[in-house]
Amino acid sequence: MRIILAENYVIDIDPLNYTLKKKYIGKDSSGNDKAAEKVCGYFGNVRECVEEFIRLAQIEKLKGMELSLEGYLERLEKENKRIADEIIRMM
Repeated sequence: MRIILAENYVIDIDPLNYTLKKKYIGKDSSGNDKAAEKVCGYFGNVRECVEEFIRLAQIEKLKGMELSLEGYLERLEKENKRIADEIIRMM
């Protein structure tokens, strides 16, 4: 079974674990574009997967920014709300 998350992330579920993966476009040996997936982690339940997805999405969104602690916390709160809204919309 596969759960599709926002921002090109998926959770693959098998009898042993929950695998969080990020979809991206890579290159094959000929240099052509090719759909690929990177494993972001293996988890014991779906909640842990979603928590890691949120953490990774925060990092991606705030990457390269230089902010004060207050500014960082404000951006983090906005990003958390955006991600939660996106997950709820998908349900």
